[in-house]
Amino acid sequence: FRDDAWQAASPLVADDTATPPFNRQQMSVTYGGPLRRDRLFWFAAGEFRHQDGGILVGTRDPAARTIPRGFADAPLRDGLWSMRVDSAGQANRLKLRYAGQWATDTSSSAGERAMGSATQRQEAMNRYHSVLGGWTMAPSGSFVNDLSVSVSTFYNRTLPLTQQPQLTFPSLVDGASFRMPQETLQTRLQIVDSATRIRGA
Repeated sequence: FRDDAWQAASPLVADDTATPPFNRQQMSVTYGGPLRRDRLFWFAAGEFRHQDGGILVGTRDPAARTIPRGFADAPLRDGLWSMRVDSAGQANRLKLRYAGQWATDTSSSAGERAMGSATQRQEAMNRYHSVLGGWTMAPSGSFVNDLSVSVSTFYNRTLPLTQQPQLTFPSLVDGASFRMPQETLQTRLQIVDSATRIRGA
């Protein structure tokens, strides 16, 4: 757990810039054990983060012809988790795995050479799921066959927080980023079978 008491102003900005807001709660848990003694086991783990921060932005003031600096909200929520089940047979061993990710964050899309405005912020979302199953068969001491099947999906979506044209100035990038919106969806199926036979000594 962390809050503003541990936060300091960036050395890269003027001394009169306020300390950026920031707090985070991050926690994890793991647990596992036998489902059947010496035969079947399970394990699970998860990690979750809840963060509220601020990013340095500029806001155009046409009347005063200035670009005052300030901080805009930059929340972050994400989670990672995995689960597995394993059997420990003599001739046959089975395994099942699952892993997932969930993440949503708000950040700035301005380039490195210019400070972004509050409208340059973007919201990104990631979703990932993967399932893997495996069967290892050893009917004899000289032959082993290993079969694995996995299915995974990945989805990413990045959207601008405002719908405006991008305006680029020497010291500020304003409006919505021209890179947005963007979206990626991938689904992958993989099947692998490996057979090994030992002959002789």
